[in-house]
Amino acid sequence: MDNIQELTKSINWYNKNYSKATIHQLIDLKSKLVTENYYLAELLAENNSYCLQAENEKKVVFAKKRQDLLADKWQIGRAEAKAEDEISEIRAVYSQYKSVVDRLKLLHNQVNEICNDIQQRISILKIERNTNIVTP
Repeated sequence: MDNIQELTKSINWYNKNYSKATIHQLIDLKSKLVTENYYLAELLAENNSYCLQAENEKKVVFAKKRQDLLADKWQIGRAEAKAEDEISEIRAVYSQYKSVVDRLKLLHNQVNEICNDIQQRISILKIERNTNIVTP
């Protein structure tokens, strides 16, 4: 969670200081964001693994329950409905992991976009600096 708070703090600083930040401040900020984004990617991968495990568990438990009910001579529709009811807790866990993974992916992509924006801003500032040095 500290990683996400650090990212948020850095992004907020950039939003407030976009127009007056120096090249060195922007380079430092970009380095910090890239490093934090690496840890965010690790967190994303870990949560994605949990999400996939929950999804697989949901499928396996559903199939097993449905198969057991069909073996007990239940009709297919009723067996599937009953099996769906019985995996509601697993489905809820899967939904929570999926929600976290989706939010982390969104944040990861946003940080990548912000890093691109910072790099463009650095390039513009360098061009402006060089233009000012050349022309009196």
